[in-house]
Amino acid sequence: MLTSTEGGITGKVFIASLGFDATHVLRLIVEKGLDSGDTVCLVTASRQHPRAESAVKSVSDFVERTNPRVRVEVMRLDEAEIEKNIALLARRILDGMKGGEVFVDVSGGPRGLALALYAASILAGAGDVSLTLETTGERVKVPVLPNPFAGVTERQLQALKSLPLTVTA
Repeated sequence: MLTSTEGGITGKVFIASLGFDATHVLRLIVEKGLDSGDTVCLVTASRQHPRAESAVKSVSDFVERTNPRVRVEVMRLDEAEIEKNIALLARRILDGMKGGEVFVDVSGGPRGLALALYAASILAGAGDVSLTLETTGERVKVPVLPNPFAGVTERQLQALKSLPLTVTA
């Protein structure tokens, strides 16, 4: 489920997995800056928890105080539906890339959601993916491996599927 405070996607898009602690999201927002037309998209579990809701509220309140013309979205996803989540998140990243620069943070939230967000970043070709280390609090850039199927046509994919699975000498 996706909810937002306004319509239209323009400017920077911040997409972050979120659990009980909003610190990594707030830090990313402060580092990159918020401009009118930007979007903050929080990816959290569909099963609501008071501490997670408090983290969502912390980010929403901060954004509202910093720049009320920034849109806040909350994607509430079932963490067990990893394949579906990868598809939804990849689509969201691609939509964000159409309107501006996308910053992805996979530091928080349930592991299944953070993993799905990272996999979606690979599929969508997101260029800026980061993670805050738990031991030092340092933000590190996470490498986004190239999507092996990027640029492969349907015809090429069919040709690959027709090849034998094993090669014998």
